[in-house]
Amino acid sequence: SGNIGGLIVRALVAAGASTVVGVCSGANAAHVTALGADRVVDYTEGAWSQQLLAGDAPSYDTVFDCVGGRDTEAEALAVTRRGGHLLTLCGPMRFLGGQRHSWLGITQALAYIAWRMLSSRVRGPRYTLLSGSEPDWSAVDTLLIERGIRPTIDAVHRFERDEVAAAIDCLVSHRSQGKQIVAVGPEALEVPT
Repeated sequence: SGNIGGLIVRALVAAGASTVVGVCSGANAAHVTALGADRVVDYTEGAWSQQLLAGDAPSYDTVFDCVGGRDTEAEALAVTRRGGHLLTLCGPMRFLGGQRHSWLGITQALAYIAWRMLSSRVRGPRYTLLSGSEPDWSAVDTLLIERGIRPTIDAVHRFERDEVAAAIDCLVSHRSQGKQIVAVGPEALEVPT
């Protein structure tokens, strides 16, 4: 339901994905459905992988992980078919970039990611870290720009101390439903949606 996840949902729908499932809190279910998800699973009501599978074998071709953490990875792998693909933005660290890490922690995370990427080529599902990789700009152009897909704007804040602080607090909470815009000039407060 966040900015990147929202763009992914809209891009998958525009690309003609047969089924798009969003995982978010129940509070954001209507937002994710409005973006085009066929189904929404509320992670606050228990393990989302169990909710998706409900006794069936793993059947999803691709899972995008925008949160990170080994618990999220375990659930994603549980629903992804063996020949499928898990694409993660954060790897084993939840909300990568949201906190400071020691060099040892970073080195361990990178070693884990390298091991997962290599071993997944043999055992499946395939594991790919998207952070830091060069994007395929032709795909971005085709899926987002040509189809007019724009990020969702959650809030527009004035360039004032309290409002900038509110924008930062929203980002740090990981509860934003899109971009937090800080308008520098009065004309910038009228942001097109």
